[in-house]
Amino acid sequence: MNEIEEVSILATEGVNAIFNLQRPEDIRRHNPHHSEIVHFCKDEGIEYLSFPINERNPEEVVQRCNKAGKILKDLLDDSKVSFD
Repeated sequence: MNEIEEVSILATEGVNAIFNLQRPEDIRRHNPHHSEIVHFCKDEGIEYLSFPINERNPEEVVQRCNKAGKILKDLLDDSKVSFD
């Protein structure tokens, strides 16, 4: 199964937000079809949010995870169904 098929399944399950914490270099390395996924999300009405966290920097992890939690809370408060 490819990533587009995975997003399609998420859409049929009612997911309407994807919250990606990957850094751009990790996306390039592990997901060569990223731009296609972002466009597919838009076509499917899924909000795609990118909030990269550098897991190699402990201070950044703490700061960014705190902010990420607030963003996720807002998504949930807005009745968004999220997969992260």
